[in-house]
Amino acid sequence: MRLFFCIYLSGLFALHKSHAQPAWVPSTDQISFTYKGEILVIGPDRDLINLTNSQSTEIHKSFSPDGQKVAFDSDRSGAMEIYTMNLDGSDLRQLTFDSSRNLVPVWSKDGKKIAFNSTRDGNWEIYTMDLDGTNQVNVSNNSASDLVRSWSWDGEKILFDSDRAGSRDIYVMDKDGTDVKVLVDWPSNERIAMAAPDDRIAFSSDKNGNEDIFIMDENGGNVNVLVQTEGNEFYPFFSVENRNIITLISDASGEREVYTLNINKGKMTQITKRGKFSGN
Repeated sequence: MRLFFCIYLSGLFALHKSHAQPAWVPSTDQISFTYKGEILVIGPDRDLINLTNSQSTEIHKSFSPDGQKVAFDSDRSGAMEIYTMNLDGSDLRQLTFDSSRNLVPVWSKDGKKIAFNSTRDGNWEIYTMDLDGTNQVNVSNNSASDLVRSWSWDGEKILFDSDRAGSRDIYVMDKDGTDVKVLVDWPSNERIAMAAPDDRIAFSSDKNGNEDIFIMDENGGNVNVLVQTEGNEFYPFFSVENRNIITLISDASGEREVYTLNINKGKMTQITKRGKFSGN
């Protein structure tokens, strides 16, 4: 369990070398992902936009609900810190200022808060803050390592994975850190829980050996396999405009690539191919 966790955390920093964290840009038909330390956006016409275009490393990002701004982590100051900016690169603002690692900003659904992971207390904790970086509050406040990935769709709860019971499990808590509940406590490792528009939750698990994507009700019931191949699948992310389409990462081709999945049809479509775009 601890070995997996060490590998998992090192993966947070290794992901910039391959495609990672695909997500729909709200109010658009564009898909964003990170590649080689840059945040990229690609639309249906396959035109590529580099949002960050810097010499630093950016790994994780989250878009404001209106799709006008992006929050991201970057080492441009020397340490991994959280920033926001407009999609055209203007109005760049640094929100965290300390020597710890601050990663995985997640914009709340009402657009008023950003949750993120930080090691400032000696272990991974979940913080929330206002959009200007003020009112940074440790809402997980536990000796275990807690990692946020998503707010619930109504914006009242935070989904996270933690090793509180040994292996990594899926939890939910109120946005102020109260009423913590475990949703999945299998002996395997479950992580990267993402909320769906219909209140269901998708997550990845190595229950069957490789990592597969599962989906469940918001209370942890009715768990079903959503994506299972001979490779590993993770980072599920739902479209706001079309709740039947998700983006994900899969290495079924031998490389980590970005895919979309039509849930109703069970059809996966490959978007990237070894740093280029499938279909180009």
